[in-house]
Order: sequence, then structure tokens, then C-alpha cells
Amino acid sequence: MGRGIIFSVDVLLASFILGSGLFLIYYSFSGIALGISAEAKDAEKSLFAVALSDAVIKAGNPENPAAGSAYFDAEKNRFMPNAVDAGLLRRIRERDFGKMRLAAVYERFPNSAKKFFFGKITGGCIAVERFVVFMGEYGGRKGILGVVVCGG
Repeated sequence: MGRGIIFSVDVLLASFILGSGLFLIYYSFSGIALGISAEAKDAEKSLFAVALSDAVIKAGNPENPAAGSAYFDAEKNRFMPNAVDAGLLRRIRERDFGKMRLAAVYERFPNSAKKFFFGKITGGCIAVERFVVFMGEYGGRKGILGVVVCGG
């Protein structure tokens, strides 16, 4: 009778230790998986912000400046990449793209504060900054254009 009780307690103790170990391994892997999932979501947001900033800078669309605000050089009869029309940038408004949304666009010159064309940076948003030439009233001034994208 004594050996049966000792064996039962021994099996119970071993099962508890094994169960605790498996729980800790599961908990560790689930934490890693959640971290990877969050990084993937941020990477998706970053890639979308880069693509959107690229479209704003390199394409021109006067009817829809969020799809392109590149400066049109009438002399060369083409849109100038990396040169943006400040007037078109002022017409951009917040826009929803399904899972992502354009939350803000701003300009920044060396040694100066950010000046927002619209919107603001809030938590959970990613800002992508690109070096551009601001045309229009700035007359070819070099600066930084920031595009802020938030998750929808």
C-alpha cells in the first residue's frame, strides 16, 4: 500500500513539473508570435507609407493631389520627380485607403519646426520623410516632406 501512494505522488509531481514546463514553453512561443505579428503590421504600414510618399512626390494629379503632387514643368512638358507643388500639397486632405489612412502631410526645412499642410501625428502612426524641392511660392527651396500613415 505504501509503494502505491509513493508512486502516485511521484507521478503527480512529475506530471505537474512537465505540465508547468510545457506551459512556459507555450507562453514563450505565443509571446514571440505576438511580437512578430506586431512587427509585420508595422512593416506593412511602413511599406504603405513609403509607397504613398513615392506617389505624392513622383506623380502628378491636379484633380487628386494625394495621388500625386509632383511639380509640372511647362517648359519641359513633364512632371518633375522629387519636386513638389506646394499649392497641390495644400489641397491634400485626410484619406482612407481601407486598412490604412493618410493622416497628415507636413514640410520641414533645416533648423525649423514641422509645418503641417493638414492633420497631425498621433499614436500608432508612422511618418516617412523624403527630401524634395518645394516649388511654387517657395521657388525651388530644398526641404523635407513628411507623409504620416495610420492604421485604419
